[in-house]
Amino acid sequence: MALTQIKSTLLAPQAVGWVPLATSSPTSGGDMNGASGPLRNLFSSTYNVFMVTIVDAVIADDNKILYMTFYTGGDTEQTSTYGYDTQEYEWDNSSRISANSTSAASMRVAAELGNGTGEGLSGTFYIFNPTSTSVYTTAQWRVTQYSRSPRLKVNNGAGVWVTGTAVTGVGFPVESDNGFDGGTFTVYGLSKV
Repeated sequence: MALTQIKSTLLAPQAVGWVPLATSSPTSGGDMNGASGPLRNLFSSTYNVFMVTIVDAVIADDNKILYMTFYTGGDTEQTSTYGYDTQEYEWDNSSRISANSTSAASMRVAAELGNGTGEGLSGTFYIFNPTSTSVYTTAQWRVTQYSRSPRLKVNNGAGVWVTGTAVTGVGFPVESDNGFDGGTFTVYGLSKV
């Protein structure tokens, strides 16, 4: 799995808007969480809002759930005190699934992810003011997936980490932790105006 750190070489003035900070492209069951999670130490007070894009991610095993977690201190993945609510809608309106918790080990993002031909997911995640110690870190996401049945699903969700500790990064664990066989994960910071 390659991690590309993106740095600006501009001397003046910096661009306003989304600034790319890092990109990772996992392969062969590559993890996007854990002690070596490639997005674990990217958040700083330089930005108040961060965005993560996932493009064409494919999981290693079939019929799994994607979660989101936060890191503190650069290397410590937090595995408790999350609250979340996510809504999953299928393309033919045959099913609408709501999943939520007020005290979970992670935030559930999407379920029934597949790894067959043409299956995968793409999405956008926003993480708000993660370096604050006085306001809880919140997130919202929208993910589109073509999954195992096959079926098209849209997932909308929001979550919170209920603690006043500064967050330094984000992870994307897969159920049973078998990782990803492909995809591109990119983190951006929103310039302060």
